[in-house]
Amino acid sequence: MQNFLEMTGICKTYEAYGTQIKALDDASISVKKGTVHGLLGENGAGKSTLMKILGGVEKMDAGSVQFNGREARLRSASQAAELGIGMVHQHFSLIEDFTVEENVVLGIEPTRFPGVISMKEVRETLSRMAQECGFKLDLKAKVGSLSMGQRQKVEILRLLYSNSELLIFDEPTSVLIEQEVESLLRTIALLKAKGKTIIYISHKVEEILKITDEVTVLRSGKTVARVATETINAEKMVQMMVGKHIPLEVEKEQQAAGDVLLEVKNLSIDNGLIQTVKNVSFELRAGEIVAVAGISGNGQQEMIEAILGFREPASGQIYIGEEEVTGLTPRQRRQRGVCYIPEDRIQVGSCATATLAENMIVDRYFEAPLAKRGWINLKTMHALARELVAKYKIKTANTDCMIGTLSGGNIQRTIIARELSADPKLLFACEITMGLDVESCRYVYDMLLNMRREQKAVLLLSSNINEVMSLADRILVIHEGEIVAHFPRSEDFNKEELGEYMLGLKVQDRQLKEVS
Repeated sequence: MQNFLEMTGICKTYEAYGTQIKALDDASISVKKGTVHGLLGENGAGKSTLMKILGGVEKMDAGSVQFNGREARLRSASQAAELGIGMVHQHFSLIEDFTVEENVVLGIEPTRFPGVISMKEVRETLSRMAQECGFKLDLKAKVGSLSMGQRQKVEILRLLYSNSELLIFDEPTSVLIEQEVESLLRTIALLKAKGKTIIYISHKVEEILKITDEVTVLRSGKTVARVATETINAEKMVQMMVGKHIPLEVEKEQQAAGDVLLEVKNLSIDNGLIQTVKNVSFELRAGEIVAVAGISGNGQQEMIEAILGFREPASGQIYIGEEEVTGLTPRQRRQRGVCYIPEDRIQVGSCATATLAENMIVDRYFEAPLAKRGWINLKTMHALARELVAKYKIKTANTDCMIGTLSGGNIQRTIIARELSADPKLLFACEITMGLDVESCRYVYDMLLNMRREQKAVLLLSSNINEVMSLADRILVIHEGEIVAHFPRSEDFNKEELGEYMLGLKVQDRQLKEVS
């Protein structure tokens, strides 16, 4: 079969704040027409950079690109789109106040007369495309009202409407629940059957094995393998990614839960005229991991912000141990042993334009031994940063580099290092492994289980059902601001059933289950 895409000898070096970072070093990828091609690699391996070059967002320093039998000089994203190259990004680029059809045609609106958009023509075309793909979408619905899985379908329709022949999916299932993942994989199989060519970037080995025909593996900016998917298994695939054996199973020993470390009573939160959290109550005990499973946007973020002191609740009480902390500031709550790893590691968890060392001390710069008479001891700051870099295996040129130049996995390790070095007794972890590679995920899981062994407590917010079922001692399911189900982990249930509760298709009988 003829190669539809060939990228050969691709090199790319970034220079940031005096540091040269080689993102790609003679990387190559060859993709056959009408196939699904997996692209694997650790965080920082160069996957995103390679695809940004293909999409015209970045310029390569050296190398060549052959697309559909011709040399492609990709100078801009619009030029790549004209060639038929489109990308569904991990974080969707949709306008929530626009309808589905308005988002799809934005920038490529068909007009009958100058300035007059033919929405009837748009609607007919999109209805046909949606039907061919098996999408059930209300084209007049505002995107802000759609689930993550539905928004992803809108992104796919955008590419099909712009006549893309090569579709790139970047971590497409990181924000989807089980049913939506299965729907996406069926859609990709359908697109392949229609002759589309797909590059599928993912850290989830089971998805790569299920959906792809061939796999290219990057490591440290170099192509280290290209194999037919049917010739390898999950263990071999992980070993190619990281260069060593990584156990895939999470082993968690049985242990009894201890004293109550956190108690939330009848918590309600208003956001303007909308009640986003409704009368939520639960306890978190020493030596346990409690997962709050739910689709993003169902009140879990507001709930966490209220517990941490970032948001004022409309009613309810919050206790750390036996002390009510409802009226305390975020800093006062941190001083009582609370730490937080947010979902948004760039905007909330770190400052991209500050150095790694500065990010490490942002929660303690005002205390000894870092502070003395209002001044920060820089020598102590860098010594602490170097110690944490070594302990948490953060890949960085030095502690003076801007954290925004690091890969997503290393930014996450920096946040984890800062939070855990504060020796918390309560950790709030939100989508902690989103976008992380297999080795980084394993590292995070071991860290959470170690906290559990030390009789500390973890509240884990995650839309990753596999993660929830592997780590949690108890599972709370939140939908539209309410706890709709509570499962002790010993209870027998499956991922599909949990997904039904997350979608609001089921509500547990509250007379039978007490959240505690």
